[in-house]
Amino acid sequence: MDDNKSNQPTPDQLIKMLKLQLGAERNPRKPQQANNRAVIWGSLVIILAAGLALLWFILSLLEEFKQSNLGQKPKNKTQQTKF
Repeated sequence: MDDNKSNQPTPDQLIKMLKLQLGAERNPRKPQQANNRAVIWGSLVIILAAGLALLWFILSLLEEFKQSNLGQKPKNKTQQTKF
C-alpha cells in the first residue's frame, strides 16, 4: 500500500507538470500568428493590386471613348457613327 502512495506525484510536482504542458502548447501557436499576418497582408496586397488594375482598365476605356466619335452626337442625320 505504501508502494502505491510513493508512485503518485506530489501536488507541487503536478503543478510543475501542468505548467510544462501548458508552456509546450503555447509555443507552437506563435508561428501560426505570424502565418496569419502573412495571409492578411498578402490578401490586402492582392486586393489593392486588383483594384488598381480595375481602375486602369476603366480609365483606358474612358480614354478610348473620348478619342472615338462614340461620345459625340451626330449633327445631322447623314452623319453616322461606325461601330
